Amino acid sequence: MTTRAAPVPVVAQRWMEAWNTKSPQAMCEVFVTDGVYEDAAFKICAQGQQSVATWIRISIDHIPDLRGEIDDAFQADDRVAVRWMFSGTPRMLGAVQGTGKPYRVPVLTIMELQEGLIARVTDCYNLADLLQQIGLPLDSFPLNASWRTLLSPERVKKR
Repeated sequence: MTTRAAPVPVVAQRWMEAWNTKSPQAMCEVFVTDGVYEDAAFKICAQGQQSVATWIRISIDHIPDLRGEIDDAFQADDRVAVRWMFSGTPRMLGAVQGTGKPYRVPVLTIMELQEGLIARVTDCYNLADLLQQIGLPLDSFPLNASWRTLLSPERVKKR
């Protein structure tokens, strides 16, 4: 564990608390109305608070014991970087049945802020490492799956 020179930025604390309390509503409260949550490993992009809430609900439904632990974080102007550990035992991952095995992977998250709230957050971690830990092959997840983009109802109407 790294000793922090400065406290974890408040927005990062609130974001991690929303994950750990499994609260889609709390997560929405740290995002701007049209904020974006991107999971680079699974190539998921949720835009708008309702879509962010859907992503959180899907994550909780699929990984009921998910947990995050911040190792280190810092803020520079309207950017926040968070290094953390993500763990859980998936029942499902997308449309793929879980194996009952747990995982623990390091994550780097970059947040772009707007007036103190998250305008965009991108989680980056090694999907191959996660899948290896739970005993699933990497080709379990086609890269062109349509479920990877979660849009707000307003954005769907504009398309």
